[in-house]
Amino acid sequence: MGQRDVALCEELKELAGRIGVQVREETLLREAGYHVHSGACRVREQEMIIIDRNLPVSDRVDVLLRGLAAHDFETHYLSPALRNLIERHRGTAP
Repeated sequence: MGQRDVALCEELKELAGRIGVQVREETLLREAGYHVHSGACRVREQEMIIIDRNLPVSDRVDVLLRGLAAHDFETHYLSPALRNLIERHRGTAP
């Protein structure tokens, strides 16, 4: 688990909170008959990203990026590393 991934994960979670997206890290149980995975969802009117706490940090970053990809961050401060990562994820990097 790289320190860079940990820092990016924390920054993404903080950003999600600023735009009103709740991030929950849960132990997702896998039982016979269904497959549970991390991702974005809406519960009542609250947008959420639920992350399996057993995932490696790099995978948590990917889940957060996918869950936040459709949001506009132009009015929010992002570190240069995070802004670059989001732009690469969206395919808009120069």
